[in-house]
Amino acid sequence: MENFVEHEGPVTVALEVTPKKVFLDWLNGIEKDMDLIPTEYDVLTTETNIYLVSLDSYEDEIEDYLDEHYSSIFKNELETWSLEVDKWPHGRDLDMFAEWFDYKVHNLINMMKVE
Repeated sequence: MENFVEHEGPVTVALEVTPKKVFLDWLNGIEKDMDLIPTEYDVLTTETNIYLVSLDSYEDEIEDYLDEHYSSIFKNELETWSLEVDKWPHGRDLDMFAEWFDYKVHNLINMMKVE
């Protein structure tokens, strides 16, 4: 593979976070009168949030990142649909994050220059 350069140093991965059905159930429970709230799971998951995450290397585990940052991601996911913090679920911890969201890591990110 002589045409490829070894990458050293920080790397960026994309963390795609997808709400599970329990999130939809919560959402429909608090926002019953809003027309913009999806009522079906497939509609909720067509547009998901993607977080660009800088890791020290490809060997770093995304799970270690989530251990430290799940709370911020959880908050952002809730804010996407409701700014009423008093309606957010209580006791948000890493276990609840895993119950409410799936995630997928995309390692191959290419930045393209538009000319």
